[in-house]
Amino acid sequence: MEFVNACPPSVAVVIVTRNRGLDAVAAVRSALMQEGVQLEVLVYDDASDDGSIEVLKSISGPAVRLFCSDERKGYIHWRNQGFSATESEFVFSLDDDAVFSDPFTLKE
Repeated sequence: MEFVNACPPSVAVVIVTRNRGLDAVAAVRSALMQEGVQLEVLVYDDASDDGSIEVLKSISGPAVRLFCSDERKGYIHWRNQGFSATESEFVFSLDDDAVFSDPFTLKE
């Protein structure tokens, strides 16, 4: 699908993590490499206790929103929070240990 004289679609990527800071950073970076979309990356940390929060704070930019919790609520809770927190046209859930291999995954 080509977008001629139109705004590209808005896409939110929701990533939930716990004690996997380095993996989550790789997931965020792969999301930020997506082309052809207006991107928002929402990262939810589910009360990590291994220093993951500090690692996640190293990822910054206007498209990244980081939410850190002191209380464990679980993957589903935070994923649903992410779905509710965005106004993007499309929402994609990306596991914290996964990456996009193609920079056009979300455009297609």
